[in-house]
Amino acid sequence: MKTRILASWILSADLIWAAVALLGAELLRYGTAWHRNQRFSNDQLLIFLAATWILWILLSSWMQLDGFRGGWHFPAIVSKMFLAVSCLMIVLASLGYGLQQFVSRLALSYFGGLLLV
Repeated sequence: MKTRILASWILSADLIWAAVALLGAELLRYGTAWHRNQRFSNDQLLIFLAATWILWILLSSWMQLDGFRGGWHFPAIVSKMFLAVSCLMIVLASLGYGLQQFVSRLALSYFGGLLLV
């Protein structure tokens, strides 16, 4: 299998994992309560998911997060992933502040932790 095809599969898996991690962070933060005043609205969740996908595609191509170009040295990959997730979390927090959307800091922390996994 060519590395380019495998890199696109890795990126696709990362994007799917980002959606699962965002839903998981929401469940960890709010539980299974469905009260509208205690949860994210779906519009806010979609805005953050779209921003995450766009930024992750850019970060993945810029920082070469697939591990093929820099080698599979574990500390190097972990440091790149930590830096990418940190950049993503800063942009998401700034986006929430700039758009004046309610963003739970705990939910964003859970999201960053799950995304790093």
